[in-house]
Amino acid sequence: MEFENSYNESGRNACEEHLRKQSFENEKELEYMRKNRNEQLYLIDDRRRFESTYYYDLGYFDGISFRPDIKEEEEVKEDIEELEDHTYCKRRKPKRNLYPNAADIGKKHVERHTCTVCFELQRAALVRDIYAHEEKMLIMVSRVLQGMIIVEKTNVFMKRRYSPCCHFHFFEAIDVIYKFLNIEKHSKIVKAETKKLEKLMEIVRKVYAEVSTIQQLDDVMYRFQAKYWDFMENCDEITSTPEPLKPPEVIHFPAADTVNSENNDELEPHHYCIYCSELQPDRILAQLTTQKERLVILYLLRGFFTFEQARSQMKKEIFICHSHFSQIIQDVKRIMRFPMESVRVIMVTINALCQDIDDDQFYEILDFL
Repeated sequence: MEFENSYNESGRNACEEHLRKQSFENEKELEYMRKNRNEQLYLIDDRRRFESTYYYDLGYFDGISFRPDIKEEEEVKEDIEELEDHTYCKRRKPKRNLYPNAADIGKKHVERHTCTVCFELQRAALVRDIYAHEEKMLIMVSRVLQGMIIVEKTNVFMKRRYSPCCHFHFFEAIDVIYKFLNIEKHSKIVKAETKKLEKLMEIVRKVYAEVSTIQQLDDVMYRFQAKYWDFMENCDEITSTPEPLKPPEVIHFPAADTVNSENNDELEPHHYCIYCSELQPDRILAQLTTQKERLVILYLLRGFFTFEQARSQMKKEIFICHSHFSQIIQDVKRIMRFPMESVRVIMVTINALCQDIDDDQFYEILDFL
């Protein structure tokens, strides 16, 4: 009995001592972890999302059972780095260019237009279509003052239905006129030199006859600046007098008769436009195949030809630019609104070209176009 009691007491004491040592070691480990917590959680400020998951699993926070096999600080850092790399590639993987050699694949197509003033190919954002004749007149007058074009050639630009123009030419038109008159504002046009004003107005009347007085020119320039002020403000200011620039190279295509048969395949066919009398490639020309189209075209160009020349043209091939043909269509629509008395006057010219057409047939021709 005594042996059993002593054995039980010794076993109980040994068990209590073992539990005491174990609790002491646990408390020591917990105290050590809490003491070195700031060092072990060195990424918590920058990577809260990552460490909240990582250290929660390891049991490093208060009130959570800690891990029994605590590693050294260096081993913990290695585990953190390994798990960081694994988490980084899955959760916050940055966007990378997997095809560095194909950098141009994602580029968008940039739309471009050709300026009808300087004939330069520009981005669509830097080009604006001009419809008003007064605005076209200011741009053409500035080009004449610069020596870039003669007055007789400005009618081609003025007859266009719309003219794509660079933003720079808006500023250039006003700046060139001001420097020609030695003024700074449009309100000082009246105070400019008389000789220069007379020379300027002579050019203006030749380009656009509707603007015939200095006051009208002043109003046109004021409206032009108010409309295109945003474009002119972004242009670089011209500090010196603009020098005459080199005109764009004009490609003179040889006539069809002078082209050798060997070069016919290399050179695109060209014909003369009946409206502007310029040699143009066939891709921008429309061929008038029917007698109805020829009749209306020749009537609208009656000031360019005599009756004998018009009759001879009726038997030949007639080509016209697409832009000029659209202008003639507008004139046709205007003719259809004429009263009958005016139509009878028109029929005199029509019958001189073709005697078999009466009033009703002429209206049918206009409807056909």
